[in-house]
Amino acid sequence: MKVCDSQRQTFAPNACADLENLPGESFVSSLWRFGWRNGLDAKTLLTYCSTGKYPTESRRNCFRRYDHERFALASGWRAHDTETVLLESGHENHRSLWWSRTTRYCPLCLEHLYHSYWHQCEFLSSCPFDGAPLLVKCYSCGSQLQDYGFYRSLLNIPYKCSTCGRPISGIEPSIGLRLAMQERARELEDTVCRLERWWESLSPGRKCIEGLLPWSSWSNYPHELRPGPSLRQWANSMAPPQSWPGISVKTIPPLVVLGWKVRLQAPEPQTRIWAGRKYKYERLILAQQVYRGTLRRLTSLISLAFPYSDAEYRRYLMIPTKDIRVHPRACNLHLLALVGLRMRYESFSSMFGGRRPENAVLDERDIGFPYGNDFAERVRICWRAQFIAEYASLYWSLVSMRNGRTEGSGSHEASAAFFTADVKYDPVNGDLVHGQVAFPAIDGLPLDLLLQARAAAP
Repeated sequence: MKVCDSQRQTFAPNACADLENLPGESFVSSLWRFGWRNGLDAKTLLTYCSTGKYPTESRRNCFRRYDHERFALASGWRAHDTETVLLESGHENHRSLWWSRTTRYCPLCLEHLYHSYWHQCEFLSSCPFDGAPLLVKCYSCGSQLQDYGFYRSLLNIPYKCSTCGRPISGIEPSIGLRLAMQERARELEDTVCRLERWWESLSPGRKCIEGLLPWSSWSNYPHELRPGPSLRQWANSMAPPQSWPGISVKTIPPLVVLGWKVRLQAPEPQTRIWAGRKYKYERLILAQQVYRGTLRRLTSLISLAFPYSDAEYRRYLMIPTKDIRVHPRACNLHLLALVGLRMRYESFSSMFGGRRPENAVLDERDIGFPYGNDFAERVRICWRAQFIAEYASLYWSLVSMRNGRTEGSGSHEASAAFFTADVKYDPVNGDLVHGQVAFPAIDGLPLDLLLQARAAAP
């Protein structure tokens, strides 16, 4: 159909009036349908939905240069901003954890000329409207689809695969199928409302996970803690129990999140000056006190849940890493992680000499302040959180090594725990220190109880 001039609308009434936007419909779906209904290629379509050019494919903003008001004026369809609010919420570095960068679709919906922005939600593996599996490959040829967004490569041939030129859904689009879909508008609206309520219930969990994640590199984290199903499952577990929508889960330990918020006493100016002149070993006195207490409690928990003898403990001081793979069931990984923790913070001569936890001595040459030295030397709970998270990280690294997922030489390089902390300086009322550590739960050891400690006075 050719474009016709009109003062009110760009196209003849029969080009758009028989079709309309449906609840939950994505902007890509509207652009596809508009272009298909009026025989437009991507170049011509651009003039009705943007004043610029198509952006290069970007992982940060899939709406860049798209003008929804301009498109609404040209099509006569209502402009929806819900998709923008959902997909652009949260920090951009973590957005792909919740929303797919690749175009995902339901073949049943797409053959009815309908695609929902909820199809892009990574929590969902099946369509919330009809239960069909969501796909990322062309149904006709199996080629991977393009990135989702306002991109020329995706919009050039509506509903068609850029590789094979055939329908992505496997079915040629038709107006009749679209009109049949429009008769389900009330049903779609009810489902979208339920989805929005469900998404809101996930908000605390999503924000908690985002607050724990690094801003840039994931290279120091094992596979289980990188963006993927595990993080989404942990976020979902923080929401009230619900049976809908159906979310695929796997067997993973729950995520333990230990948080703190401490208001410090405002020190005198002279105290601040002299604190900066202390030698490092003087400033680590508090850390050593906390370290000894943490070791004592860890030792007690492990000995109760997984008993061991003194002879076994001494043998673990010398156990080769390869023994974990040769005799995986014979190794007490809980005890081995405790030995690894002591080797991380103490000299070997001190450990092999038989120092008990209550007499452990930190090796100040190798230890650094957790979360920066501005407040760690004054806050007991910061040290305790570091020691607990280090123990959990060592344990899960050993588990990965036992299961053959990591090499022994790199078992201490990847952290299996998240760390975050910050301080709000307040010279009048005292600094406010807050932070969190998180790690997969360890069977038999209630490590969350170990963080119940008070902050030390400055």
